[in-house]
Amino acid sequence: MNNFKLPKAQVLILIFLLISFPCLAQVNWNQIDIASKEAKVLKTPHWLRFTLSVNAATTVAKTQSDHVNPEDVLNALNDDSIHAILIEKFSGYFFYANTSNPINLEGSSSKIILGSQLSKSIGKNFEAGVGVKFIKQKWNGTFPVTVTPFGVTLQHIEYGTIASEASYFLLNTNGTYYFWSSKISPFLTAGAQLAVLGKPKFNAELEGVAMELNEPEKDNQTVSAFGGAGVRFIFGKHLFAQAVLGVNKFPSQQYAPLIQVGIGAGI
Repeated sequence: MNNFKLPKAQVLILIFLLISFPCLAQVNWNQIDIASKEAKVLKTPHWLRFTLSVNAATTVAKTQSDHVNPEDVLNALNDDSIHAILIEKFSGYFFYANTSNPINLEGSSSKIILGSQLSKSIGKNFEAGVGVKFIKQKWNGTFPVTVTPFGVTLQHIEYGTIASEASYFLLNTNGTYYFWSSKISPFLTAGAQLAVLGKPKFNAELEGVAMELNEPEKDNQTVSAFGGAGVRFIFGKHLFAQAVLGVNKFPSQQYAPLIQVGIGAGI
């Protein structure tokens, strides 16, 4: 196969153009006037090395139900002191017959989960952070007793109430990768979360009379992973806002989508 060669005439033309127009070959920086009106200065965004932010999150996950042993309710009602007070309250006799089915307590959680985070950048694309969130959960249920007033054959139903409450501190550590360092930067984040149970509350009562029941057990600590994608908007030199769409798992819930927004400042 013949080697490709440029005609001599074309080679001479190229050499002439390079000599006649040096700007095509190189830039003479000494001839650039940065003080002229035509000159434009492009500012490189200030990358935040340390940041502190506050955030609010919400999830579509449902809080799992809890249960109370009906035998515990029966034993509490048969306590001599409780039994005597309730007979006086009802002006009649009463009995609790539902001893075969557990008492269901419907669960609910905070609609808005508040928190804060402290982060440090590692280079221009990575960031490591630690944070804390706070979530409160409640469980409520009822149990029926049949009341027969003295001297009356007609019976009626009264309901006792059971309420449980738990608060969790959610400690997390995470890593974030920013696709580019600019005023608007998308990112990916992932980490681990430790849920620490605070002091729970539990009470049960019937006709205003407090009853002592065995509280359903709750995990003191649970660990879960989380991750998501988001975008950060930097305002000025030190302020920013960001939004995240991710997946997370809170106590007494399954993994579910989560939306989180936050504002913060950095240096």
